[in-house]
Amino acid sequence: MSNIPIFTPTPFVYVRDMRTSLAFYQALGFTVRHTSDEWSELLIDNAILALHLKPQPENSSYHSQMGLALRANRPLEYLYQQWDDAGIEIIGGIQVQPFGRSLTMRDPDGMLIQVNEKW
Repeated sequence: MSNIPIFTPTPFVYVRDMRTSLAFYQALGFTVRHTSDEWSELLIDNAILALHLKPQPENSSYHSQMGLALRANRPLEYLYQQWDDAGIEIIGGIQVQPFGRSLTMRDPDGMLIQVNEKW
């Protein structure tokens, strides 16, 4: 057996508007690896996040969202200011949690994204 992992997790988020969501995630610091009208892949370091255009409402077999948490490699105060300047909705400022500090933002589709301070 080789040392290559069996699989690499690729979380994906259902989005209503690919262009708006791409701009949002790029403002967070992701770079575009691939983009199309229905599926896009973004990179940050070696991690991949995919965006999938949300199917029509009549197809109820699809979930509307997913949860996403990111680990910050920069001070939360720096990220807060950068994202606030970019017009990203940050909810409640920097919070102290049992596991450390975090902040929560909302993406264009209303999904909450928690950013945890690296510890």
